[in-house]
Amino acid sequence: MQGRLPIPSLTGLRFVAAMCVVAAHALLRLVPFPAEQPLWYTYVTQASGPGMTLFFVLSGFVIHYNYSATLERQGAGGLRNFFVARFARLYPLYILCVVVSIAWTWRHGTLGNLVPLPYFLLLAQSWFYVVIGDNAVIYQLGPVLPVTWSISTEWFFYLAYPLVCAALLRIPGWRRKLAAAVAVSAVMLGALFVAHGNAAAISRIAAGVFGPVAETQSHWQDSFLRWLIYFSPYSRLGEFLIGCLAAAIFMDLQQRPVSRREARFGSLGLIAALLGCAALYRAMFGPPYSGPPFTFVTFLHMSFGFAPLIAAVIFCCARYRSWLGRALSLRPVVLCGEASYSIYLLHLFVFHLFVLRAVPVTNGDEELRDLAWMALAIAVTLVVSLVSYALWERPLRNLLRRGLAPRLRKAPA
Repeated sequence: MQGRLPIPSLTGLRFVAAMCVVAAHALLRLVPFPAEQPLWYTYVTQASGPGMTLFFVLSGFVIHYNYSATLERQGAGGLRNFFVARFARLYPLYILCVVVSIAWTWRHGTLGNLVPLPYFLLLAQSWFYVVIGDNAVIYQLGPVLPVTWSISTEWFFYLAYPLVCAALLRIPGWRRKLAAAVAVSAVMLGALFVAHGNAAAISRIAAGVFGPVAETQSHWQDSFLRWLIYFSPYSRLGEFLIGCLAAAIFMDLQQRPVSRREARFGSLGLIAALLGCAALYRAMFGPPYSGPPFTFVTFLHMSFGFAPLIAAVIFCCARYRSWLGRALSLRPVVLCGEASYSIYLLHLFVFHLFVLRAVPVTNGDEELRDLAWMALAIAVTLVVSLVSYALWERPLRNLLRRGLAPRLRKAPA
């Protein structure tokens, strides 16, 4: 919107984030294990956690990189254009998914009451912990719409961004912005440490206020603690903030040529950040991982644990030429990255059609058969998502932008 130079590798990272979520959900639904799960199965099915962190950190980076100058220079007009652009980006495909999901569940006789519908229409289903019947509000309206909690959280970030942008513009120099990123990381990790240490008390108080559904031990998926740490935008805001700070640092350094020495440090930093992610993932889900209740290290998986390392990966991909940046900039990867929103929202619809054939794995032959079935489901998801992006998402986004936003003045690249 302001003439910024594109960074194709970041679009490729969007595809990586989407595939982390898709792979985890595909394995859980299409390759079910009735008894003890092998270690590789645990590693893949937990990939949605760092995938969501990558989404949120990357969102902060891209939003600040693309819109900070617009908000700074154009005032109220820039603010209007920002919200029109973000509404046009999220809502057309989202509302289609809501309508299709409601019609689908009604057709199969599984649609409950429509009390949660206003939360979904206003994209506020993740903002509040509300219990309706035996489930939290995000699990209402069918088996597919729960994934939209992250879209609700993202919309909260957009509403908060003008204040975030105003604050970041007051921080001079990349060194102070780096110090701010360290401070944000310390605050978020400290808050998670306190929450983990008081998990039992939080669960007990929540059960007294909201009923037994909010209790952690017996209703983990619907519990108040899971909402507070994983689904709510308040615990996720730190990921968005550190992404914005990484973008601000990148823009401060953008006009400075990359020296050979800095390039070497950038390559080492990228490798160190990737190895750090792998080591943290191994510490979280390696033996003897057994699910909730979690240790503090595993608790980090639910919110912010990977955020500083992922912010470093994003910064290195944006600033330096690297093998990872070149791989992420390949045209097929970028194309799938552009369709990543469709991939994320539509994959459960496709899996719901394939899940009827999923049979619990009891031997090696059944495992290979289900893995092949899963691969086909993922391939179909990619095709459907690319078609959705080309025929629905992109045309309606452009139509809404032209109809609702005034013509923008282009800032120099």
